Amino acid sequence: LVNEPGVYQLTITNNDNGCSSTDEVTVTENEPQAFDWELGPTSCNQENGQIQFGTVIGGKPPYQYSIDGGQTYASQNFFPFLPAGAYDIAVQDANGCVLFDEALIPQSAEVVVDLEETVTVKLGDSYQIEAFANVDPDQIESIVWTPTDGLSCTDCLTPSITPVVNQTYWITITTVDGCEATDRIQLKVDRRPDIYIPNVFSPNGDGENDVFMIFAGQQVAIIRSFHIFDRWGEPVFQLNNFAPNNPDFGWNGLARGKLANPAVYAWFAEIEFIDGQVELYEGDVTLVR
Repeated sequence: LVNEPGVYQLTITNNDNGCSSTDEVTVTENEPQAFDWELGPTSCNQENGQIQFGTVIGGKPPYQYSIDGGQTYASQNFFPFLPAGAYDIAVQDANGCVLFDEALIPQSAEVVVDLEETVTVKLGDSYQIEAFANVDPDQIESIVWTPTDGLSCTDCLTPSITPVVNQTYWITITTVDGCEATDRIQLKVDRRPDIYIPNVFSPNGDGENDVFMIFAGQQVAIIRSFHIFDRWGEPVFQLNNFAPNNPDFGWNGLARGKLANPAVYAWFAEIEFIDGQVELYEGDVTLVR
């Protein structure tokens, strides 16, 4: 019986006639030669990585397993809830023979969704919000916007909106493996009016500047009232509840069915915007012929 590996000679001698015979035998140590293992990477930057030991080649079972370089061993071959990093793993057989290897649990990429911080939109204009995520679309389980008021879609990354008030929108994306990312965008509404009302017109039938009218951008919902008076305060034109930018809804220079005299006329306009606010405008216009 031998307890060390090596090359041994065996000699047999016949004591009756003194004859002997010699042969050699090589004794090898039955120690672990190899083992396989699998990793489960972390997700969502949590300590949920895994190391799973597999088949052991060589050695004598039962086997013990270690993930701290052989400082401690356990009989189970599955180690869950591990942070990312390098691990000195080992297998020890029943004879105390040990085989080492190194395993690296990779750090999962952080899930990020990114929005513009602040955007100013002119009242009446449409704006498309663009959220950028660092994961493939097929890896996104859900998209949630808060609030959802005015958004063209509530489960997409690029909703459109025509804001009428200042508002902050939040987006939260959740991946198929449960990771979440959140960001916000602040929309500010520029209410400076895009309104033009001329101060002179010439209703002489030449097709140019023949009508005194109100020009406005998309932020104007309706002209509630438009009144024009001569220098004695007599009304020469009035119209209620009409759209801007239409010469059919302007003054053509007639007063009580007759050509109005060249002069300076006062006007007042009550204008309602798409956000419901109403503002009063006033000024004067010179009629020339």
